[in-house]
Amino acid sequence: NNICAALWADWWGFKHEAYDMVQANIAIVDQARNGTGCAIVHSDDEIGIQHLNVEAAKALSAGIKAGYDISKARAMNWITSNPAKAAGIYDQTGSLKVGKNADVVLWSKDPFSIYALVEKVYIDGAIAFDTVPEKLVVVGAGAIGLELGSVWARLGAKVTVLEYLPNIAPSFDTDVSKMAERLFKKQGLEFHLNTKVTGIKKLAGKSYLSAENQKGETIEIEADKILVAVGRKPHTDGLGLDAVGIETDAKGRIAVDADFKTCAPGVYAIGDVIAGPMLAHKAEEEGVACVERIAGQAGHVNYAVIPNVIYTDPEISSVGITEATANERGLEVKVGKFNFVANGRAIASDATDGFVKVIADAVTDRLLGIQIIAKSASELIASAVAHMEYGGSAEDLARTIHAHPTMSEALKEAALAVDVLQTSLVKRRRNRGQLVRVEEHPAPSVLSFVLVEEV
Repeated sequence: NNICAALWADWWGFKHEAYDMVQANIAIVDQARNGTGCAIVHSDDEIGIQHLNVEAAKALSAGIKAGYDISKARAMNWITSNPAKAAGIYDQTGSLKVGKNADVVLWSKDPFSIYALVEKVYIDGAIAFDTVPEKLVVVGAGAIGLELGSVWARLGAKVTVLEYLPNIAPSFDTDVSKMAERLFKKQGLEFHLNTKVTGIKKLAGKSYLSAENQKGETIEIEADKILVAVGRKPHTDGLGLDAVGIETDAKGRIAVDADFKTCAPGVYAIGDVIAGPMLAHKAEEEGVACVERIAGQAGHVNYAVIPNVIYTDPEISSVGITEATANERGLEVKVGKFNFVANGRAIASDATDGFVKVIADAVTDRLLGIQIIAKSASELIASAVAHMEYGGSAEDLARTIHAHPTMSEALKEAALAVDVLQTSLVKRRRNRGQLVRVEEHPAPSVLSFVLVEEV
């Protein structure tokens, strides 16, 4: 009779492989292992997928429903704004039923909003305008702003992006952000960086956004639609938290312990309502770990290796920390890069824009972070995540055999570039007037030098 109401974030990404098509890739995964007596709750009849007017949503919904049948999980739907109530975990007096017989896992989402003149609609409206806006202004050059901005630019809109920070994609290193900016400019996007929005007004039937740049100058941009994509916040209002004594922090997040328990007995929280990146795969792993711990198993989430992807063309992905963050922490690092212009598969596929960047500890060679800007960066990053999951080194990645010709070879080459001594097991080089041979040491990731001859 145990009830587990699991609610998790609908995260979405965009791929644009043709100018006349927008493909929505909604990543929603729900696993119910040993699901006897486990109810999975969703936000609508499409299993948590908002109606995006694309066939992908229907296909994914059908697939997830089939997954429930296989795992013997029970799916319930709700239409109200209070998912917990719809799941039947409120008693007749309206109080939340908690305790050993009712474990409740809380999750919610707060979608970005798009302001179409003075009318506010939700995010699904941002990818389903009746017509392509002639002029679209995007406030925020993070993942959502860049994804939607590049979509509508490809469909013919004049897109202007305003960003308060000095770089677009600010969660990446500057060299990655600058290349992305250069490539997006070629696609027709216009950027105003170091710029803050000061107001929006309507005049003579037209909308205007006013902003102030770094020099203190006021700029005014005409817009048919204005997309506000400056960040997300937990949507914890209306969950009935007050009724069970659960408080939120200044950002609206619920505090949890290592087992995802809240301060209320029998109530757990995962995903976007707790601290951490608001990503579907993060919420998914937390959901699995949470239910495993409720069942007495050893659930675990490695927050140090959660991949991050911006679904533009080319895509931008990363895992671990940036070079800038490593420097801020006082870490000594070594960096290797490899450009796709020298990758055979990229040349054959006309996908030479971008590069791979590998950041490793200068002392231990342990991988600290990897960033990729490339046509298939979202797929390539998985290999980097796997190596970092077990604490692998740049040498481990460099020694991993990659099929040829593939885009993934760029990962191997970037790892080799971290240290020229790792480009071969046996290598001859001049060093202080001597020829030396690099030999592999019995201990992992250790190289030794053997004198060959005097020169």
